[in-house]
Amino acid sequence: MPPRRRHRHSRLFPILFLTVLALLLLLVLAGAGVLLFVDPNAWRPRIEAEVQRATGRALQLGQLRLVPALSPTLEAEDVRLANMPGGSRPEMLTVAQAEVKLALLPLLTGRIEVARLQLVRPDILLETDADGRPNWRFGPTAEKSAADKAGDAGAPPAAAPAASPGSGPDLLVRSLRLEDGQVTWRDGATGRATVLAVKLLKAGAAGVGAPVTASAEGRLGDQPLVLTAETGPLARLLDPVASDPWPVAATLEIPGARLGVTGTVTRPLQGRGYALTVEGAAVNLSALEGLLGRPLPPLRQVAVAARVEDAGTDIPRISGIAVRAGESALDGFIPGLQLSRMELSAARLEEPVRADVEGSLRGTRLRVSATLGAPTMLLAAAGPFPIELAAEAAGATLVAKGGLAAPLALSGLDLGVTARIPDVAALAPLAGQALPALRQVTMDARLRDGSGGLARGIAVRGLALTAPQADLSGEAELSFGDRPAVQANLTSRRIDADAILGALPAGAGAEAAPQATPPADPPAPAASRPARLIPATKLPFAALDRLDADLRFAVAELRAGGVLTRDLSGHAVLREGTLAVDPVTGTLPGGRLELALTAGGRQSPPPVALTLRAPGMSLGPLLAAFGLPQDMGGTAELDADLRGAGETPQAIAATLSGRLGVAMVDAGLDNQVLGLVLGEVLRAAKLPAEVLAPGGVGQVTLRCLAVRADADSGLVQVGPLVVDAGRLLVQGAGTVNLRDEGLALRLRPMLRAGTSVVVPVRVGGTLLEPKFGPDPGGTAGALAGFAAGMIAGRNPQLGALLGERGGDACGPALAAARGGRAGAEPKTAPPQAGPLAPRLPKPADLLRQLTR
Repeated sequence: MPPRRRHRHSRLFPILFLTVLALLLLLVLAGAGVLLFVDPNAWRPRIEAEVQRATGRALQLGQLRLVPALSPTLEAEDVRLANMPGGSRPEMLTVAQAEVKLALLPLLTGRIEVARLQLVRPDILLETDADGRPNWRFGPTAEKSAADKAGDAGAPPAAAPAASPGSGPDLLVRSLRLEDGQVTWRDGATGRATVLAVKLLKAGAAGVGAPVTASAEGRLGDQPLVLTAETGPLARLLDPVASDPWPVAATLEIPGARLGVTGTVTRPLQGRGYALTVEGAAVNLSALEGLLGRPLPPLRQVAVAARVEDAGTDIPRISGIAVRAGESALDGFIPGLQLSRMELSAARLEEPVRADVEGSLRGTRLRVSATLGAPTMLLAAAGPFPIELAAEAAGATLVAKGGLAAPLALSGLDLGVTARIPDVAALAPLAGQALPALRQVTMDARLRDGSGGLARGIAVRGLALTAPQADLSGEAELSFGDRPAVQANLTSRRIDADAILGALPAGAGAEAAPQATPPADPPAPAASRPARLIPATKLPFAALDRLDADLRFAVAELRAGGVLTRDLSGHAVLREGTLAVDPVTGTLPGGRLELALTAGGRQSPPPVALTLRAPGMSLGPLLAAFGLPQDMGGTAELDADLRGAGETPQAIAATLSGRLGVAMVDAGLDNQVLGLVLGEVLRAAKLPAEVLAPGGVGQVTLRCLAVRADADSGLVQVGPLVVDAGRLLVQGAGTVNLRDEGLALRLRPMLRAGTSVVVPVRVGGTLLEPKFGPDPGGTAGALAGFAAGMIAGRNPQLGALLGERGGDACGPALAAARGGRAGAEPKTAPPQAGPLAPRLPKPADLLRQLTR
């Protein structure tokens, strides 16, 4: 470079430096002058007017203050932006403190660009009205100032200038920081509001054409969450005529779960033209309880995915739907339930939904698969809605196939159900208790609407249940509502109750699901009165008032207790708390069965009444109830007409009135049973137990058993009472006071063994603790009878004249027990006193026992 030119440049740099320094000094002095002499509150009306012009909403600013900075920075307090007309509250936005930093260069082009906007303690309301219009949709106001109206008086309104594509917005915020605020979302259609507490939110873009990034930390209820997002440029977002896709990518994370959304939106401000991919995952679904505000099943390793696109309607186009869950313990819902996997999928909302579930219940593997109609069929009320379901467990299968004609109205259900169970006992883990060992059970039925549609009830039609032991067919209907009701009409060709009871597991219920052992109750204080045999447990009469029922049944053949009953039919009605079973009829081997029962009602105490005529009832179940051997041949005739009132069996017994008759002839009874019943009587009479059956084993033939009892308000007159067991004849009479369970009976056991020995016995005490003892007043007669027996043994004719050979007491007693009706008589005559059995004591020994 020539020396002269180099000298010229060396003098130019100091001049430029001094010029820039002077300009900066002027700017500083100007800024200081503005801070000293300019009051920003004077700008408040203009700022409020400009915001209202741009947004159509009124803005209220509190105290304004200029902050010293190289760029214009304005601080405002108590900022309020009006809500849309008809909103739930006057303000859409309130801010305790706001700081606005403006960019200088955009101001030269007439645009307002906010370099940084900081909001402290903002309260933002995002809501829709009842018609779905959002409050975040802004527009220029149509109102003008008074001066504008005066200047344009009589002039036609000017058309708004069209925005040029890519010109950018008049107001742009490049950086946003929000601290300690809250955002409320309110649905105007439902009125429900959700509040999100925002600890910190940061959003910004490098420029008007650069992508926007945002991050936020907050809490929804008790659930902490973190949001990160990246979108397209703000210029594209606010450009009303742009149509190119605006990219969106957002991730919401909470402890143990995340939800991601990626895609594009062509009209983001209108919420239209979206095409989004949604993916979510949760280690445990219960992590979302705080977010959704409701309990959720503890499904683990949950994954969801779907494609959501704008279909031009209020309902989006959803495709690629997939929901999966892995191994999960669901004991909180059903004890012992374990999920192995669950998959739910649908190609589109317009196509069927497929579901597959595998797992186990208390160690038994089970699988359920289902195919349901397209979800859009529910939304569009199009039918019929198809339903297919299949389940299998422990070799059993259940298949249901059909549809729902009107899904939204919940009506038109038609579902065929088929079940095949090779072994009912194998399903015990599913039931939580031991089940009977019934095999090859099948069931077919159709599920239909109840009266008034599925929402009001469900009906079972064409029921066909079969098993080797029984069959059942008919129909039933369950009605829902404040007072449920059940109607059923069931028939059966054959029921073998003995076989069904034989299939019941020993100790049924022992295999039930384990339950926590309750703490032991403290020992009860000693009772002030003797314990009762009849329990004081309150009967569940209140349960009779929970629903109404009407049940008709008919069984062609019923085998129970070894007795075959034919043509059994009955009608039971439960209405307004009163149960009426009337009539139940059938044909027993000895004649016609008739039964009627009423119980409950809303009276206090509730009345109970029973009428029963059964000429051939088995006593096996009754013996089993008392833990006695059931080896018994023959049946009993029962004739009962009883009534009482009370909430407990004890109270009913204390008010019992009516009659009861029991008659049996030529029945075989296990010697142990007879020994348990008459053993105390024999011991009180000091007669040997061997009189019942030599050797003490085997069966005893009862020529007859006859009992007649008449009750009046809990006082029962017993008599006659006759038990003719061949070698032993027992006759008796007396009273039983059911009010306190007191006994006052006199029995006359007579031993037919060489001599006719009659030893009267008194029975006192209570039903729970009877006391047996000789009847002192009858001792002389007993000795006379014994002497007469000795004479009769040597001279039978004289014995017959004395009348101590026992006679035949069965006839009169059976007639009394039957209420005077004719019936079967013993096939054999009463045994005559014969030689003593080898094991029986000698007469002299018996005489000494009686006189002790």
